Amino acid sequence: MSEIMRSADTTSDSKDSPYEFLVLRQNDATRQYHWLGLLSRRDGEYLFHYTQEAATNPVLRPLPGFPDRLRHYRSTDLFATFTNRVMTPRRESYQVFLEMIGLSGGVADPFEVLARTWGTRTTDRIQVLPVPRVDEHGLLRTRFLVHGGGHVDPQASQLRLVQPGDTLTLVAEPGNPKDPRAVLVCRRDARGKLGYVPRPLAPLIQVLWEERVDITVTAENVNVPGGQLASNQMRLLVHLEATVSASFDVMAALTQQGSALSLA
Repeated sequence: MSEIMRSADTTSDSKDSPYEFLVLRQNDATRQYHWLGLLSRRDGEYLFHYTQEAATNPVLRPLPGFPDRLRHYRSTDLFATFTNRVMTPRRESYQVFLEMIGLSGGVADPFEVLARTWGTRTTDRIQVLPVPRVDEHGLLRTRFLVHGGGHVDPQASQLRLVQPGDTLTLVAEPGNPKDPRAVLVCRRDARGKLGYVPRPLAPLIQVLWEERVDITVTAENVNVPGGQLASNQMRLLVHLEATVSASFDVMAALTQQGSALSLA
């Protein structure tokens, strides 16, 4: 079966581009995510530092390339630890890969690639969560790859019905035995399950619901499994928008007590 790849006619918008990432490590046994540090880009410079809790935890395994837990690292180039989580442009499949995550043409900004893939690799449990930005009008925007599609829609029968630009629905799943805060991504009728909001992002959705904020989720890229580079974690890229109050604290929502994240 050949891969079906459908994309919305969108280009990278600097207002969507993240400049901060929470650096996470998932525990193999508990599946809990631990917040280790903050990666950011300011005025052409890349910065990384550990959280205070991670810096003072004597059992913490430092990230590769960041042995000093008390140091604030700075570089004019993206640190190799994170560059290694972005596909090299030298790969023959690079342009296909970019198209699958909604980017195309030339060499993409590594931060944009990380924002869409979270830097996920099969060799470790490190991920980077882009902190959604809120513009001067209170518009919060972010993108994410829908997780768990292979579990809820193993034959991609629901995914095949989705077109770029389709409005999707988020549905709480409090009865989920593995995660009562899980949030399903469904087709507009809320019956066709497509997968889940990535677990570390789900607390933000819950807070938006609690504050009665309207959330718009739109399909941006649809990659039906079966071809080059296709995988269950790259099936569906979506774009999320919500208008929040001036006092809304994105970081607090992501790291609130009881969220999928815990301080290391």
